[in-house]
Parts: sequence; structure tokens; C-alpha cells
Amino acid sequence: MNNKSIKILLLMIFTFTSYLFPQKLAKVNSTLSVDWRKSQKININNISTWIHWDGRSDIDYQDAGFEFPKGSNKHCFFQSGLIWGGKVNNEIRVGGSMYSTSLTPGWIKADGTPIDTSDLRVRIYKTRKNYLTADLSAESRDEGRPEEEIRNQYKKDAEAWPAEHGAPFDDIDGDRIYTYGVDIPGVIYADQTLWLATNNMDIVLSQQRFDSYETNIELQATVWAYDAPAPLNNSIFKKYILINKGNDTLKDFYISMWSDPDIGEPRNDLVGCDSIFGMGYSYNSPDIDTSYGVRSPACGFVIFESTSRKTDGAIIKNKPRMSSFYLQIPFNYWQDDNIEWKYRIYNILRGLIENTGEPLFDPITLRTTKYAVNGNPVGFTGWVDGIVIHEADRRFYMSSGPFNMAPGDTQEIVYAQMAARGNDRLHSVQLLQEMTYKLLVNYPKFNFEVPKPNEEIPEYFYLSQNYPNPFNPSTEIKYEIPIDCHVKLKIYDLLGREIATLVDEYKQAGSYSSIFSFQHSALSSGVYIYSLHAGPYFKNRKMLLIK
Repeated sequence: MNNKSIKILLLMIFTFTSYLFPQKLAKVNSTLSVDWRKSQKININNISTWIHWDGRSDIDYQDAGFEFPKGSNKHCFFQSGLIWGGKVNNEIRVGGSMYSTSLTPGWIKADGTPIDTSDLRVRIYKTRKNYLTADLSAESRDEGRPEEEIRNQYKKDAEAWPAEHGAPFDDIDGDRIYTYGVDIPGVIYADQTLWLATNNMDIVLSQQRFDSYETNIELQATVWAYDAPAPLNNSIFKKYILINKGNDTLKDFYISMWSDPDIGEPRNDLVGCDSIFGMGYSYNSPDIDTSYGVRSPACGFVIFESTSRKTDGAIIKNKPRMSSFYLQIPFNYWQDDNIEWKYRIYNILRGLIENTGEPLFDPITLRTTKYAVNGNPVGFTGWVDGIVIHEADRRFYMSSGPFNMAPGDTQEIVYAQMAARGNDRLHSVQLLQEMTYKLLVNYPKFNFEVPKPNEEIPEYFYLSQNYPNPFNPSTEIKYEIPIDCHVKLKIYDLLGREIATLVDEYKQAGSYSSIFSFQHSALSSGVYIYSLHAGPYFKNRKMLLIK
């Protein structure tokens, strides 16, 4: 067997292997009553999704819970959650939430023991701007409960806001102590904030979920959103703070956002990643989805920040934000009982094939990679999902690491969870890419400039066909960019050799044109390629020179 055949075999192993997952149930109209201490919604903008006190996200009990647009009863994610893994004295340990969870609600007390979950202080805390006077009718409809009940809950949580345990607040009086009625609970400038704490100190839960011993991590989760224009109206943000509350150093430690995307019909999933922007996303394969129709959205995560805080006071900005991206295609008939789940997860966290520990490879370049399906489906360039295995129910993992966490060390990671709905499935992917870029360049202040009334800003990236075409001696190339970004416009021959650079500079959002003339160089008649690379957008077109 030659090297190429071996690589293809390894890819097939990577694609088909998986653990025995719980069977997802068909969507039903749940009549279960909600315990608002244990489950809350983030729902201030176009997204409505569930956050649970044991670390699970998006799932609505047994159904998909990430609703987009809010009020549509259409969903983009079945479930998501944070998982992690590292070595304690050379023994692999794994924790977090993935379908079921190894986490117990509540923080770890000063004496090193977890707070009892029966303590009424252990709950999800929720706040929003101006809750005493705000119109809560949209939340009332979304949650199916009276406005007054929601308002009273906001007041109760604001009075008891657990800043002493890590919940964020705007310290108006500057004394570093939260004072109700003076300081403002929640993320500064956010319109809605949820906060919760969990811990991974229960050995029974750890064994049941991951075949692992406990990691002694305290996990604090802050989820927030903005009632603001695009792209903030289609985004929520999640900040996770992991604190090593154990007595041992966690070495070669990785953190990963795991998700099970289901955009409408689960069997039609495709996924992709952008390793440069730290982005993972999902979109539909067919042009028409049974739930969304022609305009099926794309949804995904992007890693905004990964920071280590050491016990000696050092703060380290960790790069790359996304160290690997792993695609998983589960089949319920597959199960390998000889490989413990913690080993499979730890391989995934490192971007390796889960049941062998071998590197992934790109079927297009035939080189090893840590980033599966890293092509661009909009232009169908590179390794695009669906080339090797057709559309099916997918999961993906976005990992960051490795880190070493000594006792008392803290690791912080911030994600945006986003959705975009364009004119069709690939246009939705393009919009999601544009959203990612715009959010990244504005984070964390999000100071989006409002266009002047007489100023027309393009809605999408666009590269037009040159005119005239065919041309002699010159032709005009027009393009549009909806965001401020670096722009490169180049000319190539059919062998890929660069002929000319027309643009290579940072430009503001707007409409532009460039003139290309063959008088700049001695070119023969024939077909040439002009290429636009602007922020996250890349597009090629052909033009014909006739002498």
C-alpha cells in the first residue's frame, strides 16, 4: 500500500469513527415546567437559547434549543458545551459538558469543598439594562410567563448578584465591591447577562461521562448579548473562566467548544473552519431545507480571546486562539469499548484522530493538518466538507491549547456564537464570515460607526465582471466591501503567475473600481484571472484579452 492510500485510509477512519452517542429525539412540544433557578434563556435580540446550571447550553431538555430567528420555532444548534482535558501526574483527565455533563452546579468554597446544590444561592443569575422600566413583552412571549414574574426575578438577582464569586459588574463607585442600587450588575454595556458557576469535583459524574477522574476545576460562565443593530443582533457571547482548585498542576491542558449543530433537518449538516479567524461553522447541504426553506442560515462559533492568569500575577495572551478543529460524523452502530472515552477526547482536543492518535491530513493537499475541512465552500476552494463523506449529522470541536495550569491558575476563553441568514445557504456562510471579521476587529468595544445619511455602504462583498470583456487595451474592475479591511486586487495568468497588483492597501467600506491595461506589460491574447482578497472574502473571475 503506497503512502497516498495509507493517508486516504486514515481519513476514512477519522471520518467514520465515533462514540456511541445518545439518540436525538424528534422535536416535540414539551409541556415540562421550567425550573428558572436551573435553566434560563438569553433572548435579548434575534437569538433565543437555553443556558443550564450544570454547564450545558442550547438544548431545550430533549430538543434543539438554539432558536433563530427568535419566535420562528426554527433551530440551528441541538446542543453545545465546553470540554477540557490535560494530564495530572501523567494521567489524562477530562471534564465538561457534552450531552450529559461531569459538572456539578455551584462554586468551590475557600476550604476546597463544593457548595451544596441545595443552597439557594446556587442558581443561574440573570440581569438586563433598565429591568425595572424596560418593556419585557418580548421576553414574556418567548418564555411563556408574565412580565411581572420576569421583572421580579431580575430584581431578585440584581439584589443578590454574586460578585464576590466572580460575577461581573460595572463598579460605579470604584470600591471594587458590588453595591445594589449603586453598581450595575452584568457585563459593561451589555443589554442582558447570565452568570453561573459549576465545578468538576464529583468523581462519579466524571467516571460516568468521560471514564476519568475529576479535574478539580471551577468553571464560571458569563453569557451576554446586545439589543443592537447587525451584527450584534445575531450574536451572543460566552466567557468561560476555569480555575484550578486542586493541589496538582494540569499539564498539556486544552479547552474546546464542542457543538452539535442542526440547522433545520439534522441529516443535512456540513461544517467548516477558518483557522486564521478562529472560526468553526455549520451550514446546510441541500438548497432547500424542510424547516427553513431556501434561506437556510449558517451558524457557528469564533474564539475571541484566550488568556492565562498565573498565580504569580503574570497574564499571558495565548495564541493561536484555535489550535485545532475536529470534525466528527457519528454513527450509532459504532462503538469501540477498548478505547476509554477520556483518551478519545484528549486526542480530539489535540487535533488528532480520536481512536488512533494519528494526525489528520488534508485530502486536497495530502499534507497533515490540525484543521479539518479548512476550505471555503463559498468559492469551493480547498478541503470543503462533503468531498469525502456526504452530508450527515455532524459535530465539531474548536480547541485551544496547550496550557499548563498550576494550582490557583486561571484560564479564560471568550467565544461568540452567531447565526446569519442570507438569500441561500452559501450566501449565509458568506454573511457569517463577514460577521466574524467585523466582530473581531471591533472587539471588545464594538464601536460600530453609523453611516451618514447620504453615505451608501454596500450590504455584501461583491466582485463584478470586468467591463468591457473581452477588452483591448484596458478594462474596468469594480468591487464592493461592506466593512473596513485590507484589500488586494491582483491579476494572474492561467498558470498562476502574478501579472500585476492593482490594489494592496487598507480601505474603508464602500464601492471602488480599478483600471487594468495590458500596456503595463507585454501580454499576449488569452484568458487571465483577476482575484479580490478583502478581509474574509476571496473571489476569482476570468477576463479575456484580445489584441
